[in-house]
Amino acid sequence: MLRLRLLLTCLLPFALSAATVFISPSGDDANPGTLAQPFRTIQHGVNLLQPGDTCFVR
Repeated sequence: MLRLRLLLTCLLPFALSAATVFISPSGDDANPGTLAQPFRTIQHGVNLLQPGDTCFVR
């Protein structure tokens, strides 16, 4: 049990730092890239991605 707790404690910061970016033709690159306010271009979203982030394209 102690090993599991230690493992989860070590991995939690990595899970919390990942972001999700949304892109849609009806979006705007001035938006924050959320589901409700997606980016318009894939390039803008890619420029902001970090390793471990997820990008959804409509």
